[in-house]
Amino acid sequence: MVWPTLSLADEYDAKCVTHRCEDWLISRLELQEANERYISYALEYARYLVKCLYYGEKYNMNRMNDILYKMLKNVKFSLFTNNEPYKLLSEKIKITLLEARLRTVDK
Repeated sequence: MVWPTLSLADEYDAKCVTHRCEDWLISRLELQEANERYISYALEYARYLVKCLYYGEKYNMNRMNDILYKMLKNVKFSLFTNNEPYKLLSEKIKITLLEARLRTVDK
């Protein structure tokens, strides 16, 4: 999949490959968002989004992370906090994600 490619792109400092991977992941996220109501496995969906967020942070894919913050604010909190990828996120990303969720409460 794309994760090993990102690792190699980072190792060899191939920014153009990282950007292409980010573009591909964003297109997959947009497709998933369009089909969100058809996803019967909400836990797997949440795990995938958080995994993307983890790699987005690791490889500085900020455009993708912005999309993920918007998508995750609509996912039940316990679905994405109770899985392994969430535990790997930095405190900064966790705080940013929680702030994005709280902004929706204020509206």
